[in-house]
Amino acid sequence: MKEKIEPFVRAQTKTAGRQLRAWNTYTFQYQGQEDRGKRLVFVNAFCINDSQWQLKKRMLTVSDGGTCFFNLKYDPENNIFFGLLINGEA
Repeated sequence: MKEKIEPFVRAQTKTAGRQLRAWNTYTFQYQGQEDRGKRLVFVNAFCINDSQWQLKKRMLTVSDGGTCFFNLKYDPENNIFFGLLINGEA
């Protein structure tokens, strides 16, 4: 799953006319979720990593920051990504 995130996100951002940061700057969080009985993986990505955020204990939530922050979902049953949300600029 992890190696398939980049091609999906790059294709989506190109279509939207947005420019990602260098891919190796992103840190990822993964969280198993259930939506109406369907199992999904929530993927959270950000290019800034602060040790005070305690990323092993909680999911990071950021409301702006542009392409430094994005999230999406993965459906392992159908092997597809969806719901990409790239933050806006404040």
